[in-house]
Amino acid sequence: MSENIQFNFRDIEYISAIAKYQNLTLASQALFISQPSLSFFLKNIEHSLGIQLFKREAKKYILTEVGEHFVREGKKLLQIRSNLSHQLNEMASYKNLTLRLGMFQARAMYLLPVTLPIFKNIHPKVEISLIERNTRDLERLLMEDAIDIALINLPTQHDTFECHILCEDEAVLCINSEDCIHDLTVKKPEFRYSWIDLKTISNKNFIIAKNDPILISKFTTLLRENMVPEHNIIRVDHLLTAMHLTTKSIGLCFAFWDSMRFSTYGSILTPLSIGQVPIINHIGIAHAKGKLLPTYVHDFIQILRENYPHT
Repeated sequence: MSENIQFNFRDIEYISAIAKYQNLTLASQALFISQPSLSFFLKNIEHSLGIQLFKREAKKYILTEVGEHFVREGKKLLQIRSNLSHQLNEMASYKNLTLRLGMFQARAMYLLPVTLPIFKNIHPKVEISLIERNTRDLERLLMEDAIDIALINLPTQHDTFECHILCEDEAVLCINSEDCIHDLTVKKPEFRYSWIDLKTISNKNFIIAKNDPILISKFTTLLRENMVPEHNIIRVDHLLTAMHLTTKSIGLCFAFWDSMRFSTYGSILTPLSIGQVPIINHIGIAHAKGKLLPTYVHDFIQILRENYPHT
């Protein structure tokens, strides 16, 4: 065996074709070369490698153990080449450099004023495209390659995403800071905020934003467990509407506190912990796994990590 074994992508493609068809004639037809040329290639590469890649059995070419290893690992190299070629072509096709973001509207309202000036100072010619949706919609848009990165609630059910946790957030009941139900709250060491038993205020109106499936599921179940009648539940499309109604003492709204603590409503509303145990949600950055992201996208991810406000 040669001390310096050399082969190329074409060699892997030819060996893989022979392994697939187990016949030189069929393999040569698939490769669009002559059968004598393929036969000469096989003899030459086995000689140069110093190993037998195929056994000849009843006119069939069967991979040896070494041959199986060569094809298995070689196909991985072919896939890497294909992915890299696709990614480089995709990068070369960028005519307008655009940072395609996706995040929840309330988060965008306090994150972008902090992060965009830093980003534009580094990449002044990169355009910004923002889509404001809930987590489920953002996951779909990532899968459709309609956005580059998204700020979503974790965990995700999609193993095709690469995710980086930014922080954890607690689900709370938001009340008007002047609401007298403050007197019904207690301090519990396991909760971040003053805790309230929902059964003691089951006669109140509760507001749920319909645009976040995670919120709907968690909080509808919580209200049902605490005997809140259905007619006391107000459902609205957007969290900002729910928060605004709460400031007007129309009802009490549920939210992940991160979504509102830096908003214009953060100074007007007060968060209360709820449930038997804290309802914790993780917030993270997600993008397609294995996708070659432009440098400016990586830069924005780093800016988010460095400037994300933590509780």
